[in-house]
Amino acid sequence: MLGVSWSVSNSNKQIVGFYRKLARPNETLDQYLPLKHLNDQQKYQINSDQLVSGRVLQKFGLREPYQFNASNPDTAQISGDFQSYLYQIKAIDRKI
Repeated sequence: MLGVSWSVSNSNKQIVGFYRKLARPNETLDQYLPLKHLNDQQKYQINSDQLVSGRVLQKFGLREPYQFNASNPDTAQISGDFQSYLYQIKAIDRKI
């Protein structure tokens, strides 16, 4: 196992932590962390930035953070072994 994740939540907020043990060279960008327990009819805001439906988060999940691969210094979110990333998820009042 190269990554570990956990989450804690209350009624309308959730924090998901992602921890990479060992980085892999040329890792694909299609690694996701599904969040099965969210309301599929609710909208969620990720890190005060993106709005995503609960259905998408249940089916596909959060994309794991972009790993630095020497050609993406502007988009990499983590670099090297033993890195971490936190997602803050907040339910938005709007329903789908």
